[in-house]
Order: sequence, then structure tokens, then C-alpha cells
Amino acid sequence: MALFDQLALAVLVVYALASLCGFAGLVGRAPRLRRVACLREELEVWLHEKAPLAALLGRIRPRLLALERDTMHNTSLFRALVQSGLGAALAAGDGHRCGELLAAALPEDLHPWIAEFLDGLV
Repeated sequence: MALFDQLALAVLVVYALASLCGFAGLVGRAPRLRRVACLREELEVWLHEKAPLAALLGRIRPRLLALERDTMHNTSLFRALVQSGLGAALAAGDGHRCGELLAAALPEDLHPWIAEFLDGLV
């Protein structure tokens, strides 16, 4: 599944979770609703962990698209960023490591923007 598709799915999951909030008062009355509430909590934790990386990729995307590179190149770049340990470095608040990972993966044309991409995330 392409990164964009994964992010779109995440948005749909967030929307679905928001619609489940109405069940919160009924959880004690029905075992199935209790399971839904547990799933909701697990998904909220998972999405919360991914939020900084998703925000960073969202900042990078317009600048990368402005370079007008091949779509497959962009897809490969985003996959490499997701798999690079960037999410863990963001979660740890390690700005230096984040900068290193971005510098290693991003085209040189985007290097001047690395500090801006990371601003407020680490």
C-alpha cells in the first residue's frame, strides 16, 4: 500500500474513531461495545505515535513535489523515510538524528529546508 494510501486510511480511521465516541456511555452495558472501545483506545495510541512522522512527511511533500521528480522516485523516498528510524528519532526528540536521517535521504535541493521541516516537532 502506497504511503499516501496509508495516510488516507489513517484519516478514515480517525473519522471512524470520532464517530465511535458516542458509544462511550454504553460500554459497560454491552461486551461488543467494550471490545470496540478497547480497539478505539489501541488505534488512538497507534495514531498518536505516528502523528509526528505524518506531520513531517506532510511538510516535506509539497517541497518534494515542487522538484517535479518521477512519482516512483518520490514514493521510494517516502518509503525510505518511514523505514529509516525517523519516527523513533522524532519520538525520542532527537533533532540531531532526525537531521542526519533527512540529510541522508532527501535530495540536496531540500537540505536548506530540513530545519524548517523539523521546527516544532523535536
